[in-house]
Amino acid sequence: MEITAPRATLTAGAVLTLLQGGLARADEYGKPVYVAVMDSTARLVGLVGSEAAPPICAAVAQQKAYTAVAMRMPTATFKAMLDSVPDEREIFLGQGYIAAAGGLPVMVDGLIVGAVAVSGAGQHEDAVCAEAALAALLPA
Repeated sequence: MEITAPRATLTAGAVLTLLQGGLARADEYGKPVYVAVMDSTARLVGLVGSEAAPPICAAVAQQKAYTAVAMRMPTATFKAMLDSVPDEREIFLGQGYIAAAGGLPVMVDGLIVGAVAVSGAGQHEDAVCAEAALAALLPA
């Protein structure tokens, strides 16, 4: 029996790259947003907002990042999953999860190392901004 498992998490530099990547794409849209980053244990390690971003977006970005890391899937995929089982929505949504696009897990070498999420530009644009943040950290 193995008694340990490999774990990895984001460095401070990686967190800053994700935050800057998400904000940069939102700036291109001209949208005020919050960008949140969670580590592999779903602990908030980065949060930044545009000057005009509504405060509610800070909480939503954190919920998206939490959902992406805890469920190990993009929040858009989580939303689609819940849409297919409407009777189970309340089980998840009362526990800090959110069913809205804009959150992505960060995977490195098959390990989830964290998540990045964006809120404030609309779900489609939030997702694009999160993808830009991820691309800034892990170019294709």
